[in-house]
Amino acid sequence: MKHRGLGLLACFTLLLFGCRPLYVPFVPEGVPLQPRFRLDETSELIRFEDRLQLVLSFYELPEEGWLALQWFDPRNREVASESFWISPSQRAVRRRLDLPETVPLSSGEWRVVVSFDSRIIRQFSIVIGDSG
Repeated sequence: MKHRGLGLLACFTLLLFGCRPLYVPFVPEGVPLQPRFRLDETSELIRFEDRLQLVLSFYELPEEGWLALQWFDPRNREVASESFWISPSQRAVRRRLDLPETVPLSSGEWRVVVSFDSRIIRQFSIVIGDSG
């Protein structure tokens, strides 16, 4: 009976210490989040007077750099591209960017890809109906 009690005590001790973590990771206080490029929720691709227009509202600009746009037609061909320099001082700026008039609109899904510093930020799309 005495050995049985010692065996139960040993098992209980192993279970008790077996459930404890062997390492408690260090969690530093106040880790600053790295700023990143973000567009405001009001950014959108719209049809305006028989043209496609991209409206961009910047929420956060971590650094200055080139913002690039690539326009794709319903056949997934790149039909236009452009880029412009932006800086954090333009944080509250809304920009309206038109698909060039030389590109004819056709029915189907049109897309524009927005990238900053060679990283894709967001893709916008709009479907143009058969009625034009």
